[in-house]
Amino acid sequence: MRGPLISLFSALLAAGVLLGQDTSPTFHHDQQRTGRTANLGPAEPVLRWTFKTQASLDASPITAPDGTIYLASTDNCLYALNPSGALKWTFAASESIFSTPALGSDGTVYFADLAGWYYAVNSGGNLRWSRALSGGGFERRAIAAPAVSPSGQSFIGGWNDHFYSLGSNGDLLWELALEGEGQITAAPALDAAGNVYLATLDPSNKDNIAVIKFDRLAKLLWKFTDSLAVDRNRIISSPAIDSDRGRLYVGASRSDDGCLYAINLSDGRQAFRTDFAKGIVSSPAIGSDGTVYVGCMDGKLYALDPTNGSKHWAFASGAYFVIGSPLVDGAGRIYVGDSDGVIHALFPSGGELWRFATQSNIASAPVIASDRTLYVTSYDSTLYAIGQTRRSRTRLR
Repeated sequence: MRGPLISLFSALLAAGVLLGQDTSPTFHHDQQRTGRTANLGPAEPVLRWTFKTQASLDASPITAPDGTIYLASTDNCLYALNPSGALKWTFAASESIFSTPALGSDGTVYFADLAGWYYAVNSGGNLRWSRALSGGGFERRAIAAPAVSPSGQSFIGGWNDHFYSLGSNGDLLWELALEGEGQITAAPALDAAGNVYLATLDPSNKDNIAVIKFDRLAKLLWKFTDSLAVDRNRIISSPAIDSDRGRLYVGASRSDDGCLYAINLSDGRQAFRTDFAKGIVSSPAIGSDGTVYVGCMDGKLYALDPTNGSKHWAFASGAYFVIGSPLVDGAGRIYVGDSDGVIHALFPSGGELWRFATQSNIASAPVIASDRTLYVTSYDSTLYAIGQTRRSRTRLR
């Protein structure tokens, strides 16, 4: 048995599994939108470098296996950066980019712009293909991140209530007209079987939330709805899949308050609903123990019990809102930005480890590289690379 065990250990070590190394190729780390990485974040922060674009940054950064950071800006450009912060290349889209890019298994970068164009760009910054999302003129614009399967099939929604799936070569595989006023603004999630989960306003009643499960061929598997008693809010919180517990979590804003739903993956039934004093636009993250973390418009980050949704603790950021989406690192620490432009690092117990101030609101989700560098975007047009202090690095050896 010793030989096979050594071989397995070597394979895991080479893959970075035992060292807690992984990448963040899409919004909220993975296609399940768990917001959880095996990498460790900085315990004592120091600013390593910044990269400034020509307009605000709404999208989250993503990272590739070679360390490349991809960054989409409302200045119409997609940027590729080295881990040192040096610019590798720039790709110009036709309009502002709010959509967080998604990285395919072959290194292709997928993203959409406000003109309704959907792009596939290779790792060298060259256009592979582009497609105008059909079915609705100006309202075909897309602001939510796409989801990409290992085969290269991608899924993206538009403000025109159309949901699209495209092949790796850009061919349209299918298009669903949801026929409402949902204006899809939340990234879809994929489970391990390739099923797609979409959260939006209900096409048949825009006062309701709808969470819809399709298979990869667009067959409807189930639909969950619940009344929000308001039609002016959008569903911005992306669904997060907890495959260990067979649950999906998604947040919503109602007329005066907000809530987080836990929905069974198998049948679409509600497992629980937790209510909050204000709305939820933050996408929930799932800790390794199942704890659910979500930001609220009351300026707090909450930790919820995954069995019944009860609140373990609440961290008051000191800002008016927490609309950024939290990230959980390999030690269970939580990183989240607030509307004052402050990124907070928290212990699993909810105590604050450190804080770092940017110059404007943080609405994105941070990512952490294998060297413990945390990347976060701010509305001040800047990507921040926050690393470890030398003292921390010495102590960790």
